[in-house]
Amino acid sequence: MGVITLQFGLELQPEFFESNLIPHFLIILLPLGVSIYSFGVSKLYGGSKVFGRAYFALGLAYFATFVAELLYVYFLDILNQEVPIVADYFLFSFYPLLLAHLIINIRYLSEKISNFQKITIGLVPGILTLGYTLLVFGNPVENISYFYYSLIFVIFATLQLGFVFVGFSLFRKTVLFSTWLLLLVGIFVGTIGDISYHFVEIYNGDWISNASTLWIGSNLIVLYALYKHQKSI
Repeated sequence: MGVITLQFGLELQPEFFESNLIPHFLIILLPLGVSIYSFGVSKLYGGSKVFGRAYFALGLAYFATFVAELLYVYFLDILNQEVPIVADYFLFSFYPLLLAHLIINIRYLSEKISNFQKITIGLVPGILTLGYTLLVFGNPVENISYFYYSLIFVIFATLQLGFVFVGFSLFRKTVLFSTWLLLLVGIFVGTIGDISYHFVEIYNGDWISNASTLWIGSNLIVLYALYKHQKSI
């Protein structure tokens, strides 16, 4: 990782500084900031079975995103080479780790969720994934193979949003109401960013102007949610 970081700095081209410097560095560094803050909150809980583990999982999720984004920028923008598949492994691992964070929190307040909450968990990803699919097939392309690959990411991204809605409904009457509201908004913005990125990638478009803005905003909101949570401890 240290070698990649050093080469990253040495091999930057002038064109990179002219157009992509700020969004790329924010996309890389903000997940690292969320990760560090999450580990800090986990430590404040002393490794408890609930919040200690939950925020440790959240820290791992955003650290995996940090590594993935670093690899993407290094190989794609610096070396102009194909990004190794390991970057996608790190990127995808964000979803199960974040789901672990959400499920630990939800089980803390409710061992058994209601039928309406179960429907919410299924309905949110169902609607958003269907919308994504209709958008793609409403704008046909010659090579649709990336769509099927991206569908895995879209399903998990929208699934976590369903769990956030359920978590928010459980925490709304606790001192963590504002924290979960911010987390809901942050993950929703990030999910739209994920969907936007994959949609644009299908058509080989420039995702910097839309998805990056959403990702940056999502990370900033989650950072503030962590700050609010820390204040409530």
